[in-house]
Amino acid sequence: ADFHASFAPVSTPLTFVSPDVVCCAVGSSVCLWNIADGTKEYIPTTAYSISKVCANPAKGLFAFCEGGTSPQAFVYNAETRKLLFTLPNLTELELADIAFSSCGSRLYALSRATSKRLRVFSTATGQPLPGCDLELPQRFDKVAVFPAHKDRVALVRSSAVRLVSIQQSYQTYITKLLPSAVPADADIVISAYAWAPTGQFVFATRQGALVVLDGATGALLYACQSPGPIASIAFVGKQLLTAHIGNLIRLWDYDLPQEPVEDALAMLQQMPAMEDPLADGSHGPCTLGRLLDLDSIAQGRPVGERLTGQVAYCQVTPDGGSVVLTTAEGEVWCFAIPQPPRRRSESDGSGGAAGANETIKLDGAGEEQFVLRMLSWFHTHPISDA
Repeated sequence: ADFHASFAPVSTPLTFVSPDVVCCAVGSSVCLWNIADGTKEYIPTTAYSISKVCANPAKGLFAFCEGGTSPQAFVYNAETRKLLFTLPNLTELELADIAFSSCGSRLYALSRATSKRLRVFSTATGQPLPGCDLELPQRFDKVAVFPAHKDRVALVRSSAVRLVSIQQSYQTYITKLLPSAVPADADIVISAYAWAPTGQFVFATRQGALVVLDGATGALLYACQSPGPIASIAFVGKQLLTAHIGNLIRLWDYDLPQEPVEDALAMLQQMPAMEDPLADGSHGPCTLGRLLDLDSIAQGRPVGERLTGQVAYCQVTPDGGSVVLTTAEGEVWCFAIPQPPRRRSESDGSGGAAGANETIKLDGAGEEQFVLRMLSWFHTHPISDA
């Protein structure tokens, strides 16, 4: 039978299998959705249900894990639509997450019930990498691989982050769970995280903290207090994007520290504001560049041209040219990455910055027009009746 329409929850982050195609689960089928022209193609599977989906635009791969006990994972080539291999018996009850390395040569599988472990597989052979079967002391929910180095991995749960290092040693690998820089009894709730292009792992908490870890050692490099709770973070070109309650998006110029702090506990207990200078008087790691007020589009715009929900997740498209944001109401929007503010010296020869800390209005007024484009609107829960 042909699908005429599909109504299915969308997971975040969106799983890009190419610069314009997103992979998502629709019942027991996999949907390849072209966000450029809106077309959708459905690939039926033998799975009773699909619990996790990931994709890799570099090699055009996508993988999904079936629901139920003793789940299997299936890896497909998106161009040929053919199954490449199956990974059986990944765990006893529940697989927490699966992810590709950015180059597409590895697939990482994180289980959380009954066993708690991280396993790594080669996408060339479908076989597990020797030595890459790491038992974990507690359950984790997400696995995040550093895009520039597939041997650096972050494991995330709501109250903790642990980094994993992988080193090749002759014909095997040595996989280590690095010490935690955040005390186990710290009262935090992690709300967002991302790898910085410079190798640091950055996460935010619902209390408004932004914490920077050394991606190689897991040591604490810096911690600061943001202007408000952060719902999502992403690195956009040379800027750090933070999304806040109230649909505010801030773009920060950043220069993240490279050396660990001497007293990690003191830093976590007395965090400076994001823009405060360092102890030596130098400027802080983050300087606010732009402030985007997405709710300003609500004035005078009809439904379908304005956000109705709160921003829940932001990510950069594989080509790096746009930001895709998902709201708590299931809306998916796209906008072009704002260019850095022009300097007065470029326009009138007076020198200095023009437009720094500027709020961009979304009403098209002024020299700069900021355009949000709706891609789709998914409902946020499975349909129980129709």
